[in-house]
Amino acid sequence: MKQYLLIIFIISFAGLTFSIAETEPNDTWDATGVQLVTGMNCGDITPAYDLDYWKFQSTVGDQIEIHTCDAGTDFDTQLWIYDTDGTTMIAYNDDDCGLQSRVTMTTSSDGTYYFCVGGWGMSTGHYEVWGPPGWIPPPPGQANTPNPANGCNDVPVNGTLTWSFGWNTATYNLLIGTQGNMLEVVSGATAGADGTQGSYTYTNLMNSTTYEWQLILDNGFGFIIDGCVWSFTTSVISCQIKIYLKGAYNQANHNMVLDINGAIPLISPYSDALTILSMPANIVDWVYVQLRSTPTGASIFEQSYLLQDDGFVVDETGNPIGSNILAGDYYVVVTHRNHLGIMSADAQPFTASGTTLSNLTLDSSTYDSGIANEGVKLLETGIYGMIAGETTNPGYT
Repeated sequence: MKQYLLIIFIISFAGLTFSIAETEPNDTWDATGVQLVTGMNCGDITPAYDLDYWKFQSTVGDQIEIHTCDAGTDFDTQLWIYDTDGTTMIAYNDDDCGLQSRVTMTTSSDGTYYFCVGGWGMSTGHYEVWGPPGWIPPPPGQANTPNPANGCNDVPVNGTLTWSFGWNTATYNLLIGTQGNMLEVVSGATAGADGTQGSYTYTNLMNSTTYEWQLILDNGFGFIIDGCVWSFTTSVISCQIKIYLKGAYNQANHNMVLDINGAIPLISPYSDALTILSMPANIVDWVYVQLRSTPTGASIFEQSYLLQDDGFVVDETGNPIGSNILAGDYYVVVTHRNHLGIMSADAQPFTASGTTLSNLTLDSSTYDSGIANEGVKLLETGIYGMIAGETTNPGYT
């Protein structure tokens, strides 16, 4: 009668029948990652005394029947079913249908149960085991315990992401990128068992930047879920650059005058056309900053910034430059619309260990060809500034 009912159930749920082959290692309940599905599942018992563990998810009161009674099994089998702890035996059978076996049970609680296929004595061979009718693989569980922790700050620009897999996850994709711009960097990778750790090594992220990352999880049968979106912010690379413009310098107050404040456009006059919503207080003008690895090398970073009346170069929030810059030592080049450009005499350190100062107002702090201070103008004792001289006409003075 059981066999008759099983056939009826399989026909009734034919649209939900799957098939899967066992994969090693699965010799113990806690090592198996093989998920039993409705319909035929197959494997091989070899060598002698080999055991194959499978697992299946069930809810309280389910009527479970698992057997090897069809013609696809070619050796004398034994079957066991174990409770959710993986060690407490609930059912066992040998030779229910000839040399083949059948086990039945009613689940007493929700959870992951285990069953085991083995040969009688030293029997080995191929088996086909039929799973509980009407049961389909559950969705994958969410991954958890991200590292860096969600929202973490001061994360290195080179490092490793780690996480713990949830249950019933066969494969995963991984996406990472700046906020709103994640890209897939891992596709179809094999997932670990429930609670095991996954990892991804990244390199050369931008400093002072918030990144998002996400796992896309697949149970192996087309049931795919989007994992949580986690974020972290990389370590701050910061360098304070100080310059004076000869044309704006006020010797009495040892700073620069703000006579043109109010006429400064919200769009930078330089090539990046950087745009801000409002002009902060105490701003003298826009300047353009470039970073080079060598004095004559190509620029590896360049951007418009704002020049305060105290000589410090800042972004629109008042912070020193550093965002989107990789750690390293760089020659600092500063240009202005009606002053001659200057460059630091030496490579300046941009590190995550704290804000460094590149003071280009001091004697010998700027690059020259052997003639002392040839690229700067003495403003007052010990203080130098950029030489005034109209080199472009951006449309305002």
